[in-house]
Amino acid sequence: MRWQSPRPTAAQMSALYASSYFGGADQPEGPLSAYTAAPANTRRYASENQDYVAAQQARHLRDLATLMPSRGTLLEVGSGRGGFLERAAADGWIAVGIEPSQQGAEEARAAGLDVTHTSLENYGTEETYDVVYSSHVLEHFESPREAVLQMKARLRPGGYVYAEVPNQFEAWTALAANTARRAFRRTRPSSLYSVHHLSFFGPMQLQQLFHSAGMDAQVTSWSPSELTAGNRLRRAAGKPIGALDRTADRIRTQGPLLQVTARVSARSS
Repeated sequence: MRWQSPRPTAAQMSALYASSYFGGADQPEGPLSAYTAAPANTRRYASENQDYVAAQQARHLRDLATLMPSRGTLLEVGSGRGGFLERAAADGWIAVGIEPSQQGAEEARAAGLDVTHTSLENYGTEETYDVVYSSHVLEHFESPREAVLQMKARLRPGGYVYAEVPNQFEAWTALAANTARRAFRRTRPSSLYSVHHLSFFGPMQLQQLFHSAGMDAQVTSWSPSELTAGNRLRRAAGKPIGALDRTADRIRTQGPLLQVTARVSARSS
C-alpha cells in the first residue's frame, strides 16, 4: 500500500473538512494548501458531476440490493451532504450517516436526513447495522485498518461492509500514463485532486486490509468511462478506451475504481 509523505497533521485535515472541502472559506495549511489553491473546477465538490454521481450511487444500491433484497439498516461513513442517504432511503433502506465536516452534516440535516457530525472513532452509539457503507472515504483515514475494524464493530451478525476507493496507481490507465511520462522524460505531476488522500490502494492491498481485520473480502473493479461527461469523446471515438477499461477490469481487476464487499470471517467470529 502506498501513502502520502509527509502526511498532513490531524489539525490540518480537520481544517480541510471544517469548510473548504465543501467549497467554504477555511484555508488549511501545509501540504493541503494546494487543495484550496487549486482552480475551482479541480476541487471535488466544485467539479462534482451530478449525473456521474447519481449513476455511481445507483450502481452501489443495485449491489446492496443483491446482497440484501429485503433491505435493512445502513450506516454511511463520510456521508457528505447526504446524496447517497437520500437515494438509499428512497430504495427502502433505513439509512443514517456520520460526517466529519460540520458544514456537510448541517446541509444534510437541513435536507431532512439523519446525519451526525462526528468521526467514525468518536461515533458515540452502540447501534449496529446490516450494512456499513463508504464511498471514497477509506483513503482519507490515517489508519485504514483501524477504520475497517471500527466498521466491522458496527455490523450486525451477517452484515456487510461495502466500500469503494480509487485505484490511482495500479489501474491500467494510470500505468499507461506513467509509461508515457517516462518515455517523454516528464515527471509525474502531483495531483491536487488527491493531496488529501493519505493512503492509496491496489486490489491486492485492499483485500489484505480487510483480511487483516478478520473479514472475508471480495474485491472487484469497474470503470466510470460510460458515466462521466469527460469520457464522451471515448464514446464518439467508437468506445475503444472504454472497451479496454472493461477488459482490464475483468481480467486483472485493473479498473480505476475498486469495490470491496466484506463480511466477518467465520475464523474470527
